Amino acid sequence: LFAVLLTLCIGASGQQVRSVPSPADPTIASAAMTAAPGTIVSIAAGVYHETLRDFGAPLVFEGAPGGGTIIEGGLVRRSFLLGNGSSLKDLHFRRGIDLGGACAEATGSLLMRDCSIRNCHAQLGNGPVLLVGGTFDIVACQFRNNTAMQAVMVLGQNTAQFSQLSRCLIKSNRGAQIVVFAQGGTASFDNSLVIDNEATGNLIDLDPAGTHAITHDTIIFNLAQNTISFLGSNPNAASVNSCIVRENTGGQGGVELDGPAAYRSNISGWGASNESFDIEPTFFNPQLGNFRLHPFSVSIDTGRFPVAIETVRDLDGFPRNVGPLTDQGCYEYGGPDPGPSFDGTAQTFLPQLGPSPMLRVNGSDGGRNHVVPVMAGQNLQISVQGPGLSSNVDFVLWGQFGFPNAFNPMAIPHTNAGLIVVTPHYLAPANPALFTLVDTMNPGNGFLPPTLAPWAFTSIATPVAAPFALQGIIKDAGGGWQITNCVVVFIGPS
Repeated sequence: LFAVLLTLCIGASGQQVRSVPSPADPTIASAAMTAAPGTIVSIAAGVYHETLRDFGAPLVFEGAPGGGTIIEGGLVRRSFLLGNGSSLKDLHFRRGIDLGGACAEATGSLLMRDCSIRNCHAQLGNGPVLLVGGTFDIVACQFRNNTAMQAVMVLGQNTAQFSQLSRCLIKSNRGAQIVVFAQGGTASFDNSLVIDNEATGNLIDLDPAGTHAITHDTIIFNLAQNTISFLGSNPNAASVNSCIVRENTGGQGGVELDGPAAYRSNISGWGASNESFDIEPTFFNPQLGNFRLHPFSVSIDTGRFPVAIETVRDLDGFPRNVGPLTDQGCYEYGGPDPGPSFDGTAQTFLPQLGPSPMLRVNGSDGGRNHVVPVMAGQNLQISVQGPGLSSNVDFVLWGQFGFPNAFNPMAIPHTNAGLIVVTPHYLAPANPALFTLVDTMNPGNGFLPPTLAPWAFTSIATPVAAPFALQGIIKDAGGGWQITNCVVVFIGPS
């Protein structure tokens, strides 16, 4: 009895909490089988080789934050089988299979937050990877590397109520379709990145009897017959608004939009109508998987009008009301640096340690995308700020032409046009890859002035028309070395 009492706690909301694993509940199933409706089943970090079930009672299953709670299907298990009204948070399902149904199935409504379904295979029971029979509220989840003989995801099969799929990453899945919105009610699909999926049919199918709002999605580089298909009799019942939909049909003769109306979107092969257009959007660093918008992208401030109080967030979790119009696609340009992206790719290019000094060029740290535009011939004021820094500091910059990348993050720049010269500056034998920035008009002078912030150097009148990246390290009089943020200087016309 004492062991059982240890696991029957009361949460802040007054709900019972069952902890897994514990002496009374060594498995998820042992906790769920006897839990009262509404109980929170709190699952510690670890790998669990079982199918998650609610046994007919709506339960709240919560994993450990940070991705440490993994439900492993293996060759003989489905990922989850739920009834109506259960919710999932911080749970990560791997390698489930479809044994006579879907790999992961909720026969009624389902709420999912901060979860992922990866490497699941629906190729035995002729079902989808994820099947939701009722309303769905799926936010900030990932669906990656799943395969199905039929559709990968079938959502809202038996509902006429409002549902949403929001701020999700849908990547590298294979099936007849990737997402089927099957509900007859209203569905919102927004602020999501859909990339590198392959469908033998349509990529996204919209139920003809429903109303569908596809908003602020980036849907790119997929392979499908048609990208978004809606065959309902009312063309206004399905709309694509403020989206980037490009390069998805792979020359199969299909179209990006088969039926839906488009507003303020950037769509391959689309004529200029309803303020939509077909222009390369210019992503920040697509080679490294960074599909945020470049500061000079045509998709900035060309989306819909923001509402007075904007509650919708982009894929990084930032609000949509930072400009006169929202931006197209799943990322809003501007605002503070979010750190690592939703996809797990670092947005900062080089390491940043501890309470870092802030490097600024012409008074700016480059904001969320690290880019400071300057005019040709403009003087560059390089300064640094940080807690407790005095004027007596040592400062070393290093850089490269072009946007930094993981394959060549510390290259010595080519200086054929003489914009900047980089020469080695060795701090220690263990760290030979640092360079000081030198004024090309006065070789050898280094920074002007050489010791006090802000340091300045002058670019020549017609510098090379290419961006270059700068990063530095700071050593205060009484402290150790600290690394700064990275700033990309983008040279524009004078």
